Amino acid sequence: MRPLFVPFVLLVGFSLACAAPGADGEDENAGPADADADTDADTDADTDADTGPCGAFTPMNEGRWWTYDYADGTMSGTYTITVTSFDGTSGVSLTEASFEGTDYWQTSVSTREFTCDDGVYYTRDTVEYEGESSGFAYSGRAVTSYEAPEPSYPADIRVGDSWSVRTRGTQTTDGVDPFSFDSTVEYEAVEEDSRRVAAGTWTALRITASVDGGDATDQWLARGVGMIEGYAIELSDWGD
Repeated sequence: MRPLFVPFVLLVGFSLACAAPGADGEDENAGPADADADTDADTDADTDADTGPCGAFTPMNEGRWWTYDYADGTMSGTYTITVTSFDGTSGVSLTEASFEGTDYWQTSVSTREFTCDDGVYYTRDTVEYEGESSGFAYSGRAVTSYEAPEPSYPADIRVGDSWSVRTRGTQTTDGVDPFSFDSTVEYEAVEEDSRRVAAGTWTALRITASVDGGDATDQWLARGVGMIEGYAIELSDWGD
C-alpha cells in the first residue's frame, strides 16, 4: 500500500514569506497566536518594504516559522514550517506535520532545499514519514528532485497579473518504483481584499491556480507574510 502524502507546499503552489522584525525584536505584522483573539485590526506589512531576493510574497528569513491548520472534510491536521537556514541565496526549510482521518493517521518530517533569485526555486524535498491506514502500518522515506525549477510566484504580483509555472522532476519512495512528474499550473491575480484568518487580518491578493487545465482553486497571499489561506488550509500562527 502506498502511503497518502498530504502536500506541505500544497505541493507546488504553497509559498512562504517573512516580514522584517520590529525594533523590539517582535514581528510588527504578526497576528495573534490565539485564534480567539481580536483580529479586527489590519496587520498589513509595509507594501513598499524591500522584501529581498525571494520576492514580496516569499522573502525568507532564517528562523521564521508558520503553522497551518488543514481540514478537508475527510482529513484534518496541522503542520509547522520553519526556515532552518538561509544565507541570502540558498537555504533549507523544515516541515513537521501530523494528519488524521477515519482509520488513518500520518506524521512526517520534511526538509526542502531552495534558492532565491526574484522568486523561490525549490530544488529538492526529502520526507521521512510513518502512519497507519485501515490497520496497515507503514513508514519510509521519499526524495523528490526538481528539474529546471521555476518559482511559483514572481518576485512581485499585482491584480491582473497572470503566469504559468511548469513543475517537473522525479520522486523516489521506499517500496515504490521511481516515477517522473510534469505538470503546469496557471495562476491569475484576481483581486485584493481584506482577509481574516486565525493568525490575523491582512489585505491580501486572491490568486486562482489551475493544475493542467483543471478546476481553479483560491490562494490568498499577503505581502511580507506569504500564503495566509488556501484550499483546506489556514494560517493559525507565525513568527521568529
